[in-house]
Amino acid sequence: MPNKTPVKFGSLQGIEAELDFKLFDSPLQLQAAIGTMATKLKMDFKAKAAQMDGLLLNQLFFGQTPASGSEGLVRDQAGTIPASGPYTITPALPAGGTWRQDLSVQYATSGAPLTLVPSGPTQGQYSVSAGVYTFAAADASLGVAFNFLYTMTTGLKLALVNKFSYLAPYFQVVLNTTYNGKQVTWNLARCASKNLKLATSLEKFAIPEFSFSAMADQTGQYGNIGTFSFS
Repeated sequence: MPNKTPVKFGSLQGIEAELDFKLFDSPLQLQAAIGTMATKLKMDFKAKAAQMDGLLLNQLFFGQTPASGSEGLVRDQAGTIPASGPYTITPALPAGGTWRQDLSVQYATSGAPLTLVPSGPTQGQYSVSAGVYTFAAADASLGVAFNFLYTMTTGLKLALVNKFSYLAPYFQVVLNTTYNGKQVTWNLARCASKNLKLATSLEKFAIPEFSFSAMADQTGQYGNIGTFSFS
């Protein structure tokens, strides 16, 4: 789009293009058609990304202005309840981080979860305020594991608010592949994305998959879809 910052969103694992016409037969008053009209061209693409820029997700689906700062997760951070009171632990935070939200505490040995209470915890319970966790005297000297969210001043964040329906964000797409000195290039003037999949696996890298459709822009009398070139 004009006056927008281009984004090289990464490398593709593969892409599937599907061009679909709606065909309409014109038999007039005869039994057999004497012509076929090609109407309603749809150009759909499904891409699997081996590498993707985070800002692309905003441009594809949300079209918002990112705010400074981000959230992170601390998982299973080990701690030991003091042998004597006060029975409190303040978990360590990554440099520059601020505690934001408790996500659970469990015993380190058994993995059994402790129960969150507003205050005055008894055995098997805990309370938390501003990142300071309080336990019962009956749990003194036991090991625990913390899970919580924290905020950072670095990174970017999008507020995913529930909004009224709006025009989808449009973007230009340039796709290129090369082999043996030859190139094939799609230059699609106006696209909109309608689907994103982020499948993760413990044994594999995540391969995001997203779909988008190409359409005509608003240049000229009928608009311009783009170009398909090869050498």
